Parts: sequence; structure tokens; C-alpha cells
Amino acid sequence: MSDIYSEIWRRLSDNETLDGLGLLSRNGRIDLSEISVPLVDCGKALPAQFEHIHRIDNYLQLTNAKLRLLDFTGANLPHIRFDGCVLEDCVFDQCNAEDWRIWSTSIRNCSFRKTRLRNSNLGCHSDGRRTSYNCVDFTRADMRGSHFTYVEFKDCLFRHTKLNKMDFGASTFDRCVFEGPLHEVCFTRNEYNAPYSPAEIFSVDFSKADLHYVEFKGLNMVDVKYPNDGNHIVIDNFKPTLERLITSLIAYDDPQCLGLIAILESTLRWAGPNQYRGVLSVHDILGVNNNRKLLSIVLEHLGQ
Repeated sequence: MSDIYSEIWRRLSDNETLDGLGLLSRNGRIDLSEISVPLVDCGKALPAQFEHIHRIDNYLQLTNAKLRLLDFTGANLPHIRFDGCVLEDCVFDQCNAEDWRIWSTSIRNCSFRKTRLRNSNLGCHSDGRRTSYNCVDFTRADMRGSHFTYVEFKDCLFRHTKLNKMDFGASTFDRCVFEGPLHEVCFTRNEYNAPYSPAEIFSVDFSKADLHYVEFKGLNMVDVKYPNDGNHIVIDNFKPTLERLITSLIAYDDPQCLGLIAILESTLRWAGPNQYRGVLSVHDILGVNNNRKLLSIVLEHLGQ
């Protein structure tokens, strides 16, 4: 890494401006698309020109740093640690941002389109401060293997984001949009010994999402827009309706119903205390055997 990039990281970590470095701009932001992270093998000393850069176990550590109006498009930025930082009006599109660690950080008006965020911890809390994402675009980002804990999302976009087997860890969502496939994604109201008030989902738009084994645990799902198409069944009066459906399926005394009954019982157990409307996935009802008989039974009892 050149001396200019080493100086950039020093200034960013020390909250100094990047003035006087002769950097170009792109769309009103400083162009840092060619920058990379100073990283060497753990256990080895950093080269002398990197000694002034803050680090933990030889990973770049930014503490209480404020990154504003920076464009990192396409940059190689793995293994960064953010603690108590502010990221505002920054672009991280198409970056390699794998193995990030984020604590008590505010991320506002930023873009992570097509960004590799795999195997990261994208939001932890410390000293009573939560990580928050406000007006953040995650379109086609790859977040597989990552997780969140008690994060606040507001006005964020998850359009065809790779979220397979993602657990959002008691995070709150307000006016966010999810589009495209969601497979084995978990949204939870609360976790054991949670230090914050229970999470909730407010005014979230799932209308263009495709839900496969998605779990909503204990959430009231306030003003949520569900996908209302041939792949999903939207149900009003959610809990009493599920109870009647389960009772009907048990009465069939059919072994093929057992798997579906288990799914419905789990869905009922995790329904929010004040949840009025919910959704069932046709894909989940059909199961691996594409059991159309089960689907017809469910639709008949729901009057659809």
C-alpha cells in the first residue's frame, strides 16, 4: 500500500480531514476506490509505515471516527473494525467488506450495492449504544454468514440481497423494504437477557418478497405489507385462524399432515402477542414432496 493510502487511514482514524492530499472526487464525494486495508498475518508485526494506524490483532480499527462523503466503490476493505463511528453519505458499492465488525455505530445515507459483507458482525451494542442504519441501500449485497444484534433499521432497502439463513437478532425495522427471495431468515422480538426494549417491525414492505421458511418470532408486525400472490397466503385474525387450521389437519389423521402441523404449531407459538395479520408460504406448505393435497386442504379450510 502506498504512503498516501497509509496517510489516508491515519487521518480517518484520527478524525482529520483529507484536505491537501490531491485526491479526486466522484459525484461530490472523495474518490477512495483504489484504497485497500493495511492487513498482515496475525501474530506478525506491521510494517513500519503502518505503525501509526490503530489496529486490533493487526486489523484496522476505527474508534469514534467520522467518515463522510467518501466513495469506496470497488475497494478492497476486509476485516475493518468500527467502534462508536459515524458513516454518513458514503458509498461502499461492490466493495470487498468481508469480516467487518461493527459496534455502536451510526450508518446514514450510505450505499452497499453489490457489496460482499459475508461473515461479518454488522451490529453489536456496547455501553448502552446500539448500531443503527438509516436510509441504507443493501441492493444485491451478499450478507450470508453475517449477523446482527439489537440493531435499528430505518428506511433501508434490501432488494435481492443475499440473506440466506440470516438471523437479525432482535433488531427493529421501521419503513424498510424487502424484495426478492428470503430463505431461512429469522426476525425476533427479543432475546434472552436482552438489554433493550423488545424489537418490532413497523410499516415494513414485504410485498415483493418471496418467503421460504422465514420466521417472525413474537413480533406484532404493525402495518406490514405481505406478498399477496400465488406463492403466499395472507391471513387475518391470525392466531385463531391458525388454531382452527391445526385442529382441522389433526382431524384428518393423515401422516402427510404431520410436517405441516409442526410448521403451523411453530408459527402459532411465535406469533406476536397483538399480531392480527400474518402470512403462510405456499412453498413451505407444499414441502419437499410438492404435496398439492395439503395445499388444497389448507386453502379449503381458509376459504380461499
